[in-house]
Amino acid sequence: MPLVLTAVAAAGLFVPGMAPFILKAFALAVAIAAVVWCLALGLLIAGGSRRDLSRGRRAIILAGTPWYCLVVYMATFL
Repeated sequence: MPLVLTAVAAAGLFVPGMAPFILKAFALAVAIAAVVWCLALGLLIAGGSRRDLSRGRRAIILAGTPWYCLVVYMATFL
């Protein structure tokens, strides 16, 4: 879900009609990513099978995507 919202925010740069939704989409993506990151971290701490730990690591990496994109977007205004 955070990646889809990040894509919506990125589309706002190219589609003028979606421009008002850029920051709203980023804010929602970052909030959802924070929850996903906490759940994935709990999964890694709790342990589990090799497959579960692989999913947890992937979730942590993907949950960072909205943060990285938001930083790049905000840097365009500096």
